[in-house]
This record gives sequence, structure tokens and C-alpha cells, in this order.
Amino acid sequence: ALLLIARGVALAGFIKVAQTANALFEQKELAEVTLHSIGDGVITTNHNGRVMYMNPVAQRLLGRDLEDMHGQFLPDVMPLVAEENGEALEHPILCCLRENRTVELDTECALLLNSGRRVPIADSAAPIRDRQGAVRGAVMVFHDVSVARSRPSTSSASPSSTS
Repeated sequence: ALLLIARGVALAGFIKVAQTANALFEQKELAEVTLHSIGDGVITTNHNGRVMYMNPVAQRLLGRDLEDMHGQFLPDVMPLVAEENGEALEHPILCCLRENRTVELDTECALLLNSGRRVPIADSAAPIRDRQGAVRGAVMVFHDVSVARSRPSTSSASPSSTS
């Protein structure tokens, strides 16, 4: 009888572990689907600024895939420059990790592609913290704003009426 009780306890423990593993897998899968569905580029780094993840939008904007970028120092593979003069800018990931705070880019920032083309972007970087509050890495969210920046300002234009 004692053996049956021990087997029952072991089986119940195994079922609980399997249920927990399944729940963790479902949460991880939901997070991945969510990150893949976001319309902005998303890149995560470890605490040293090395690429850990890129969603498909980030891969498309950079023209590189995660396999090429994984483990690379983000400022080396995603250089940011001033849109007008091409002067190198401090990468917001580095500032974010150094200052442990959310950082937004200068308004006239551009991504410098391998081809030499500058793509105007808007972005922010934020620390990724563990449950104890320690910074484990950072996440950068960015998007191409070249179309928006090329449009003339319409704030002073008055709406036209047709009669």
C-alpha cells in the first residue's frame, strides 16, 4: 500500500511538472507570436548590448537575419547617425544600459545601412529587468519614418471645403 501511495504522489508530481512546462511553453509561444506581429522593429540585447532577438520587421529594416546578428554588439551592426550630416550618434541601447532608464532617440536619427543608405527612424530603448529589478538586457523598438519626414507639414494648412 505504501508503494501505491508513493507511485501516486510521484505521478501527481509528474503531472504538475508537465502542466507547468506546458503553461510556460504556451506563454513563451504567445510572447513570440506577439513580438512577430508588432509592426515596429524589435531587438532585444543582453546586459552587454549583444543581440539576442530580432523580430521580422527589424530583420527586414536592417536587411539581416537573426542568425547573422545573434551575439553581435548592436551598435556595431546597427549604426545610428545624424540624418543630415551622417555624424555617428550614441546608440540608445548603450545609454539605456548605462543609465538604467528608457531612452528615446534624437528626432533626426537615421539607421546607416551596409549599402550606405540612411533610413530615418524613430525609436526608444528600455531596460529589461528581472523579478528582483536587476537589468538583464534592453529592448529597442524602432520604425522607418522616411515617409512621414518627407511629407510637408500640414499643421498650418486649413481644411478646404467644396460647395
